[in-house]
Order: sequence, then C-alpha cells, then structure tokens
Amino acid sequence: MLNKNIKYQIFLFFFFILTSLFSQNINLKVVGSTEQGFSVDTYNGNQLLVHNSEEFSIKVANLDLSETTEIAAWKGAEWTGDEHQIKLSKETYLSDFDLSLSITVTYEVINQNVVKKRLIYFNQGFQPYILPWKKFQNQQKNL
Repeated sequence: MLNKNIKYQIFLFFFFILTSLFSQNINLKVVGSTEQGFSVDTYNGNQLLVHNSEEFSIKVANLDLSETTEIAAWKGAEWTGDEHQIKLSKETYLSDFDLSLSITVTYEVINQNVVKKRLIYFNQGFQPYILPWKKFQNQQKNL
C-alpha cells in the first residue's frame, strides 16, 4: 500500500512540475471606451486568447415569475485595476422592477493557467433584517 502511495505522490510531483513548465503568461487588458462600455480581453503574452464583446447577459424575474426583464450585452461604465486584476462596474436600472442594481465584474489572475471571473449584483434599496444577537441567542436556548 505504501508503494502505491509513493508512486502517486511522485506522479503528482512531476505532473505539477510539467504543468508549470508549460504554463502561460496570462494577463488581462481592458478594451472599449466610456461611450461603448468596457470589457476585458485575456492574453497569453501578446497573443489574444479570449475576446469578450460583452461581459454577460442575464434574464431576471421576480419570485412568482409574473415579471421578467433582461440585461443584454452588459459592459462596464468604469474600470480599475492592472494586468492581473480588473474590476468593471456600472449602475444598471431595471425599469420593469423600478430597481437599480450596482453590478461589478471582477477578473483575477489566480495563476498562469487560471483566470477567475466573479459577478456581484447589489440592490442598494434592499435592507435585510438582521436578527439581534440577544434574541437569536435566546431562541437557540429554547430549542
């Protein structure tokens, strides 16, 4: 059993060494303008790997699905960052829901083979109810 474990560890060691030898020089670049909106392209050195004509499109509905609307071909209105981390942001108004969303798209180079893309939607008008700690603590005791 120990022999198989050692073989497995040796295999993983060489796998990670070979992966790092053939890794890419991933970097990010912002494209667009304030009039057209901003999006992010992914490069390997100077070679374009991924060109985004838009960041995302999404269909939004209320809980009972009686109202729906769509955010199509979203692009950022402003951006911050560098070649390893970029944040695009924009206030987006949904007239069907009379709702304003703050949307942020974040790109982060995790390592030379992985880029993480994260979308954050935030409704500024929504105030969640936070249960006071003492009341919550008392409820826990009664259970």
